[in-house]
Amino acid sequence: ERVETRRESIAAKRENISGKLESLRDRIATKEAALKARLVKFKDKAKAQIIEKIATSLNRINDNRVDHSNKFLANALKILEKLQERVNKAAGAGKDATSANAAIADARAKISSASAAVASQSAKEYTVSVSSESAAKAEIKSTREMFHTDWQGIRILLTDAKQAIAAAIRVAATTLGGSN
Repeated sequence: ERVETRRESIAAKRENISGKLESLRDRIATKEAALKARLVKFKDKAKAQIIEKIATSLNRINDNRVDHSNKFLANALKILEKLQERVNKAAGAGKDATSANAAIADARAKISSASAAVASQSAKEYTVSVSSESAAKAEIKSTREMFHTDWQGIRILLTDAKQAIAAAIRVAATTLGGSN
């Protein structure tokens, strides 16, 4: 029952995120068109092509990382659900499962915070707004650094979630016995 409500809420969140992604892709396409219009004015056509390639690749990389992170988080939730079932089964057999349940709750909290960060990251766009040919390098560098900094924070949250899952598995194995 509880698992079903959790799955329904996750499905609702995914639909909400997919709607936001569509509007974000439309905004990105509009900004990329405006960037192309500005790049036409550049004298150095090779530089204009590089700027355009960088602008599209940052958003593509962001989308790929968001997809990968969402798959990781979905898999992590499946692992925790299986672990919770085993813990409940062992608790029904008379074993003390309080520490295992606490570790699972901690892991769920870390997964939800990482999921929220990934969802907010999916709404971000990394379009380069080039004002002049001479300022292009600095503007691209600042956009790329912002992208890198955002993903470093998310990477830390994903690592914390992964470690919390491993800790929950260890706690469940030691407190309930390795055979479960």
